Amino acid sequence: ERAYLLTVFGVAAFVLIAFNALAQVARIYFIESFAQKLIHTLSQRLLSNYMRQPILFFNGENTGELGKSLLDDSKEVVRYAVRPLLAIASGCVSGFVVVAILLKTSATITIAGILVTSASYVLFYVSTRKHMSKQGAKAVEHNAGRHRITREALLGVRDVKALGAERTFELEYSMRSSRLAESLVNSTMLN
Repeated sequence: ERAYLLTVFGVAAFVLIAFNALAQVARIYFIESFAQKLIHTLSQRLLSNYMRQPILFFNGENTGELGKSLLDDSKEVVRYAVRPLLAIASGCVSGFVVVAILLKTSATITIAGILVTSASYVLFYVSTRKHMSKQGAKAVEHNAGRHRITREALLGVRDVKALGAERTFELEYSMRSSRLAESLVNSTMLN
């Protein structure tokens, strides 16, 4: 009967550890998805706001610098303010759950769980390495396109406004920015 109970507890512990791993994947996905969508939204709104300004707004402004700051500022707000807060909150919850589960199990089951989890991470990394490289290349391509669109729109803002082409640049930027966000989410998930 004791062996049966140990087996049941061992299986239960394994299931809980596997559930926690899935919860971690979900946590990372939601944080990364939220962060990338927020970067996209902030930068899209900033570009749209710049495009709605009268031509006089750009007199005396280095429009190339405006484009660079538009992209960098939206990333920094999320990278240095939003993402750390989300990571701390979710890490505390996850850590508490893991510690509570491990305290309820035996050392043997805990070590077995750590070994199985470590082996699965190694296997996952080896099997997804090529896909991670592809996602990184896509992210670089989309980010370069985003910078190109911003630079063209803001360096030639007077011509863009005179031709009424603001919406064309906004749509092109939106497409590139959205694809970059998706690539970064996928890359982070595989990472």
